[in-house]
Amino acid sequence: MYIMKKRIMSFLCALVLVLGFNQVIYAENEDIRPPAPPPIDMESIDSNISIGDEISLSPTSPQSAILFEWWCTITFNKGNNSLYMIGRQNAFYFCDQKLTIYLQKWDGTKWVDVTSWIFIEFNTAGILEDASFSFYEPGNYYRARAVHYAKYGNQTHTTESTAPYIYVN
Repeated sequence: MYIMKKRIMSFLCALVLVLGFNQVIYAENEDIRPPAPPPIDMESIDSNISIGDEISLSPTSPQSAILFEWWCTITFNKGNNSLYMIGRQNAFYFCDQKLTIYLQKWDGTKWVDVTSWIFIEFNTAGILEDASFSFYEPGNYYRARAVHYAKYGNQTHTTESTAPYIYVN
């Protein structure tokens, strides 16, 4: 009888330990949630859009005397498991241009810059550049933002564009 009680007590202790560890693991997984989505008035696109899909965004600020087109996009490239961004700007004249593409992540209250790429070209009519990023955190919202700059003689123009956000899981 003593051996039976000892086995039952061992079994109950093991059961309590297993259940106790399961609760800790469950509580730990509860904290891993994506941040609240950006407000509804912000544009979003489906993360299933592939690299071949063309997304054209119109400029977000008044027309420039130097630049006539500027935009950026973001997609999730399932082939190499990375975020893929494109930035574009075109000028009326051959001029000095700078394009900075930012990858941003939604932290639940605001967009935060994750990293950036800078492209500079002199005496050019336009810039078309791309960047990819493989070290993203799944379960988050991402978007691309670009700062477009052009200088022609004494005139300069700086403007921004923002791509609709995507959710990457």
